[in-house]
Amino acid sequence: MNGKDIVIDTNILLYYLNGDVNVRQFIDDYNPIISFITELEILSAPELTQNEKLFIKDLLKDVTTISYDNKHKEDIIKLRAKKKLKLPDSIIVSLAITLGLPIVSADKSLKNIEGLDLIFYKLTDN
Repeated sequence: MNGKDIVIDTNILLYYLNGDVNVRQFIDDYNPIISFITELEILSAPELTQNEKLFIKDLLKDVTTISYDNKHKEDIIKLRAKKKLKLPDSIIVSLAITLGLPIVSADKSLKNIEGLDLIFYKLTDN
């Protein structure tokens, strides 16, 4: 990991895939790290065509994906219980906290989580 490492939430990756120029520029400037949960969420969308899945898999080759580590289980449970987050959000947020990295997200429910360095992405009207 280096000074350019950053965790990106699933919503940010979706904006990237949908062509959000600001997100694309931001991600191109950093080394994006995702949770395996983000990979699962992105690739399991039922409306994806085979070509879209291939495009996403190709993109994911340039992204560091961190798998679940059993030692983080208690942190995930405590965070979910304390903040009443959805399980995928709890896993992704715990990853950022554990790695000591900022996370980019447009999810308002992640604001004010102790120990989380959140870079909040606010969508702009085009």
